[in-house]
Amino acid sequence: MAPVSAFSLVELLLVLGIISLLVAMLLPSLHSMRAKAKGMSCMNNLRQIHVALRMHADENEEKLPVIEAMPSTPAIPDAPLKSMSEALASYVNHSTQVFRCPQDQNGRFLHEGTSYEWNSTVNNKGMDGVQFGLITLPPTMVILCWDFDNVHTGSGGSSKKNYLFADGHIANEQAASLLGTSKTLATSSRQWCLILKLTHSNLTKGRFL
Repeated sequence: MAPVSAFSLVELLLVLGIISLLVAMLLPSLHSMRAKAKGMSCMNNLRQIHVALRMHADENEEKLPVIEAMPSTPAIPDAPLKSMSEALASYVNHSTQVFRCPQDQNGRFLHEGTSYEWNSTVNNKGMDGVQFGLITLPPTMVILCWDFDNVHTGSGGSSKKNYLFADGHIANEQAASLLGTSKTLATSSRQWCLILKLTHSNLTKGRFL
C-alpha cells in the first residue's frame, strides 16, 4: 500500500501566510475600486438630475425650478420650498434613489431627502444663461448642485465633491481648488461659480468648504 502524502504543519503555515499576504495586497485595490464605482454612481445620479432639470425647463419657459437649499432648515421657516426630490419627482418617475449618493455617510439623504445641496441663487433663473444684474453667465459657468459633504476620494487621497453644472458636465474637485490662482478663462469661470454660491446665506455658514 502506497504511503499517503500529507502537508506538514510548516507547509500549511506557509500556504496560509502566502494567502494572507495576497489578501492584504488586494484589499486596498478592492477598496479603491469600490470607491471609484460609488463615485461613478454618484455622477450618474447627477446626470439624471440634469436631464430632469432640462425637462422641467422645457415645460417652464426655460426656467430652473425653485428649490430649498437645506430642506431641514428652510430659509423662510413659515414658507418652506420644495426639496429637490419633491420638485423633480415627476421627471424621474418618482424615484428617490436618484437623489441618494452611495457615498452619503452623514445621513443627508435621510434628513434632507437628497444627498445633494441645491444652489438656491439660481432659483427660477434661465437654465441656458443665468443673469445677475448686467451679467449673464453661460451654463458652463453655473453650478446647480453638489454633494453636501466631501465624500469622494480624489487624486492623492484628498476628499472632494461632485459638482453638477448647468450645461450638464460634472466636476470632481475640492472647494478650494475651484478658486485656483491662474487667470485662465476656466479658472475665472470657477471663481464666478463660487461667487454665486457664496452669496447664498446658507453657504456662508461654512458648509461649502
